[in-house]
Amino acid sequence: MYKPGEVFQPKAFPKMTYIDRLFDEDSTYEEELQDDLEDTGTLVVITGASKSGHIVLSAVGERVAAVNFVDEDNVRGVGQHYSVRRGNMRIFFYGIGRFYQRRRDELTELREEDTFLGFIDRRARECRNFDGAPVYLLEEALQKDFDAIVVTNASFVDIAKSLHTCGVSHAKILSYLAYLAKKKGAARQEFGTFGDCSGMRILMTTVDLDYNGGTLALVHAAEAMSARGDRVTIAAPAANEKLLKEVLRLPVKVCLMPGVRYLNREQMDWMYAYDACLVNVYQNGAFAVEASQCVPTLWWMHEPSNRFCSVYRDIQQEFPELLREENFFRLRIAAVSEQAKANFEHYYPGRVDAILPYCLPDSGQDFIDEPQERVTFAIIGGVCERKGQDVFLRAVALLPEQLKEKAAFVLIGGSDGEDAFSAAVRAAAEKEPSVKLLGVLNRAEMRKAYRRIDVVVCASREECLPTTMAEGMMYRKICIATDAAGMNGMIQSGKNGLIVPVEDAEALARRMRHIIERPREYEAMRCAARHTYEEYFTPKKFSERLIEELGKTVECWKKKS
Repeated sequence: MYKPGEVFQPKAFPKMTYIDRLFDEDSTYEEELQDDLEDTGTLVVITGASKSGHIVLSAVGERVAAVNFVDEDNVRGVGQHYSVRRGNMRIFFYGIGRFYQRRRDELTELREEDTFLGFIDRRARECRNFDGAPVYLLEEALQKDFDAIVVTNASFVDIAKSLHTCGVSHAKILSYLAYLAKKKGAARQEFGTFGDCSGMRILMTTVDLDYNGGTLALVHAAEAMSARGDRVTIAAPAANEKLLKEVLRLPVKVCLMPGVRYLNREQMDWMYAYDACLVNVYQNGAFAVEASQCVPTLWWMHEPSNRFCSVYRDIQQEFPELLREENFFRLRIAAVSEQAKANFEHYYPGRVDAILPYCLPDSGQDFIDEPQERVTFAIIGGVCERKGQDVFLRAVALLPEQLKEKAAFVLIGGSDGEDAFSAAVRAAAEKEPSVKLLGVLNRAEMRKAYRRIDVVVCASREECLPTTMAEGMMYRKICIATDAAGMNGMIQSGKNGLIVPVEDAEALARRMRHIIERPREYEAMRCAARHTYEEYFTPKKFSERLIEELGKTVECWKKKS
């Protein structure tokens, strides 16, 4: 018996699994098939009859349309989200630039199983042949019969939107990784070994295993859960070699699956080996929806709003059919903070089930500060408008000169140096002798820098849960955050930290001035900050919360299956 949502295989039609179609009275069977075909793409050819004698599927050339899957007499799901094409597809590659050229060998190998129609590129008039294949303008390619356009260009979302505007259905638009997933399925490389484990078997999925906030939160989660005896596997499309080596020091496995974000239900049988799945970040939403058909799945949100980041808009455009609220019925959804919850619920009101802050491994227990003559303020993070380095520097400029001489101000974080904001921050910093730009620091350098920092400032215009605040609290620093930094529920201003209005340089300058003038009055605040870290951010506290949430996820999934 096929499970609900599975795609039927040729010549393997089970006697007791059948399909029952209800058509509009004014439509013929062939018309209904054609409508479904336009909506869902192409599937394998299957013919047969239900146990009640109804026709199951009729072939249309080499293609058939998806219909309702039925188990016994109950409709269980719709094939729309599980449509595939077996064997040969007629495809175009959209783009012949650097993105394609860096992946030429792999794409050339992948397309050998398909009928490759050629390339689409705006330079087709100047370049009519490329890599032994014709190059077409978009309007020329759209006149041909094709099954898919694979976007071999870094600007997938913009191109996909343009193609859809031209009448190409979403089902026929594939990113490079989606095409890779179709051709290679769940092909993967595995690394690492489990420790002595007797707990839950947990799959954790994320975007590329790299040094970004969301991924590091998942790595810390894997470390916390493996420490309590759970068997944790991290799945990601790719990995930074340095971070991969760090992760493999833990008793966890890492599974690299280039197309993991694009796997559909029929490619997920391997997931039955797990008790639960933690899907990290909104970018992996399509995987979360499909995975929830197999195992209890908790989806964990970290994303800012679209004001400074286009993640929600881009992913909704990439997966317009899957990322609808009605497809979340088997999922539980958590957010790292109230701010992250608000950002998600802007699109899906009332759908976040829990607040689940991340954890940080404790490196502050035996931490000793280096005595400094000056009170040192630091703002940490990549230089960009959202992080508010300009507000920080305006606050510094408002301080009296005699106070600036008693303080030091450092900016830690990368900058491309080419955009207008970065240039303005650099120009403002160069005007202040007490300000230093330290650039990007590695972990060891960052830990050393914290020994000389007294105050950590988060001047961000928007954050969900800034790591710098959690680190500052761990190291017993005075922490100043804006009221848009996602810390409102954790910082009680004046007790374990300070809250200032967002974009209010004068309010920030007043806090700075008071600290410079009376640094000893903040010793109790430093101790309270450490207590806040121990209450919210230790691996032990996190693992307790996650186990509780996974337990609820399992119960919810069982009820809704």
